[in-house]
Amino acid sequence: MKLQKIIFAFIILFISFQIHFGQERKSDLYLFDSVTEPNCEYLLNRLDSQAVEIQNNPESVGYIVIFGGSNPVENQFIERFVRSHFVMKKQDKNRFITLTTKGDEKTKIEFWISKRGGKPLINEIKFDYILENISKPVLFVQDAVEIADNDGKLIFFGDCAACCLRTINIYVLSEFLKVNPKINAQITIKNKSKKGADKLAKLILDEAEKEFQIESNRLKIKYGGKGQWNVSDEYLNKLSDVEIWLVPQKQK
Repeated sequence: MKLQKIIFAFIILFISFQIHFGQERKSDLYLFDSVTEPNCEYLLNRLDSQAVEIQNNPESVGYIVIFGGSNPVENQFIERFVRSHFVMKKQDKNRFITLTTKGDEKTKIEFWISKRGGKPLINEIKFDYILENISKPVLFVQDAVEIADNDGKLIFFGDCAACCLRTINIYVLSEFLKVNPKINAQITIKNKSKKGADKLAKLILDEAEKEFQIESNRLKIKYGGKGQWNVSDEYLNKLSDVEIWLVPQKQK
């Protein structure tokens, strides 16, 4: 009888310890912030705020959990933006960890902070490039694009501050075309002159075909007129408006 009481007391003590330990683990991890359908400015602000909090607590780790929405293009660009932000800021990759999982209709991002090793309990799912049941064009990117000389080689890059979540990226475009063989890319370039648009079109085609092996018959580029940068400002006049759509191929 005495032995049974001892065993019972030990079980109660063990259960109490487990409950206490579980509470400690739970309090170790807390939700710092969250946002649904983030815009560029707000997302940057939240990432920087979380970074300050982590840097002020040397033992802490930050988790950014991206719950993918129904738009695979948006999911890819947001994930790339978050990951590249930490690289650009030269943050310790072991203290700033990005996780992706399936969400609802809209993209959602949660910012977690862990002090003693806790981790958000999610089913990690890698975002894919599959566009299912596409019957009409899907916007890939809208961006203001600049051409520059890089050690004697002309390059192009997105230069639209308001478009920072989605900037022109031929690699990502190539991945969508690779995974979705029945979809083509339609590219419209607006520039103050047809000559300027043709110059950018050639650079885009060269990168697409030579670096990422996109077949030329899957790319259609057209001149869309002068665009919004037909102004007196010398710098703005160098920009082109670029719009890329993923378009289902016509059935033969």
